[in-house]
Amino acid sequence: MSAPDTLSLLREILDLGEAIERTLINQAFEQLHELVKQRGTLIDQLRQHEPPSDFDPEWEVLRVALTAQHRRLQELMAETERQLTRSLVALEQYKQARQSYQDETPPRRSVLRAGLQG
Repeated sequence: MSAPDTLSLLREILDLGEAIERTLINQAFEQLHELVKQRGTLIDQLRQHEPPSDFDPEWEVLRVALTAQHRRLQELMAETERQLTRSLVALEQYKQARQSYQDETPPRRSVLRAGLQG
């Protein structure tokens, strides 16, 4: 494929990476799988392209941007996973406390009346 096709593909991959980043930040996880799948398809297509034989500044800028974006996305995914893990732990603690509360038997009515009378 030609260099313009490769450059166009790199731009599309970067655009999808930005969409993935927004999805992670907004925690819109229902969209995440499809975006990652689309990006993976484009990266597979990119692997079929040869890098330019001569130095191409635009290609180099896009390549560096793509590498940096990949690192950012990896870091963001790791942080998102840590946050979700903390949320799951908090949810489990809540469920245990709720279950303990529900398992408690309420005091008998006579105990409550005696306390009110005096």
